[in-house]
Amino acid sequence: MCLGSEDSSEWDRRRSPAQYNRATMRERVGVCLVSLSLLAASCTAPGSIARVGPSPTPSQTPPPSPTLGVGVTPTVQTLTVWVPPIFAGQSGAQDGSLLAGRVEQYEAAHPSVKVIVRVKDAQGPGGLLEALQAASRVAPAALPAAIALDPDSLRIAAQQQLILPLNGLVPDTSASDWFDYALQASQVDGVLYGIPFASEAIVLVYRTDRYESPPDSWNDLINARQITLFPAGDPSAILTLVQYLALGGGLADPSGLPALDAGVLSQVLAHYDSAQSAGVLPLSALQYISFEDTWEALAGGRAASATAPFSAYFKLLDTATLSALPLPGIAEAGFTMTRPWSWAVVGSDPIQDPQVADLLAWLSQPDFSGPWTLSLGLLPTTRSALAFWPSDSTSASASDLISSARAMPSSELLETYGPVLHQAVEAVLNQSENPESAAQHAAEQVSQP
Repeated sequence: MCLGSEDSSEWDRRRSPAQYNRATMRERVGVCLVSLSLLAASCTAPGSIARVGPSPTPSQTPPPSPTLGVGVTPTVQTLTVWVPPIFAGQSGAQDGSLLAGRVEQYEAAHPSVKVIVRVKDAQGPGGLLEALQAASRVAPAALPAAIALDPDSLRIAAQQQLILPLNGLVPDTSASDWFDYALQASQVDGVLYGIPFASEAIVLVYRTDRYESPPDSWNDLINARQITLFPAGDPSAILTLVQYLALGGGLADPSGLPALDAGVLSQVLAHYDSAQSAGVLPLSALQYISFEDTWEALAGGRAASATAPFSAYFKLLDTATLSALPLPGIAEAGFTMTRPWSWAVVGSDPIQDPQVADLLAWLSQPDFSGPWTLSLGLLPTTRSALAFWPSDSTSASASDLISSARAMPSSELLETYGPVLHQAVEAVLNQSENPESAAQHAAEQVSQP
């Protein structure tokens, strides 16, 4: 296996020919992409998957013979996989060694395959999506066989035909043990484009010694009279948009143009206003622009509860004083905001390459993905993977969060509605407008041509 990035030399553990020859059996793990229970049984791939770009140039091989003799090197196929830093151990967590070990096991079971893992930023210039777009234009031979993508990037890559649709190559998705939130995030216009394997989550973390009972709702937070924080300064207002959608707020008028329901939005803003009036939501909440910011404030003792990435809480996991819950709801049960990552297959070339499918099946088996997501502090995407988590409060907490999982809004929605929602939140917390007025102004701004 090789592990590296565009700007650094590859970490390349190469096997000798003798090591290849000691392999007496080539295991074929099938592509039951949608049913990880079948993956665990190592079923046969239902179909082949195409790759972009020319196949790697094979090394020279001797004339065919009934058996390979000592010192004869078989043809080696190279599969390149692109991942963000969190999955390659650059965050300093155990996950990197787990992935490296899993890839090495695959290479040992498939001695004619070499896997290279390249690390690219999750977002931004040179990130996964931009690198995929650039390589497809100017250097198709440099394209990976597979890539890890978040839902936004998966959608864009599918629309630009940079990745392959998987429908028709897999069993009926209704037979799988994928959680609904993960399966939905791996589809584009109803077509399956990804194999979800791990999910980021945003939750409410609270100090158990400051609340008599878990604060499941905004009313619980207000009645507890303890400081709570969410990133009210977030310019995309992601939490407010999700709260609005959870109350049934629409995003378009009858003609399909962008619109907001001022009445629904005012309900969300009214709870913020009540929390501030009760001394629960301080004006300083406007200083926080991310969930990482509010987590740091909670960890630093500046709040009794706060929105936070589940992975940050999980890596600290001080269950004696902290606990995690779905984000508090307003008129319904709480919810967990999730962003699943999926394996996608890169391709537009008719060359068929079932080995890519085998590799992704190997990486998706629950006996690996369960411990791997546990080490990452990310939510598993299948029930069978969750079964590999410890049978304790950790697994119970993850199960509760998954049961209320709700996808984060797309970047397009955040760009359209985020700025006006942020202005409305700021106006209410600054007390320059009441909730009804701020909601009405937001609705008018969105509806303007």
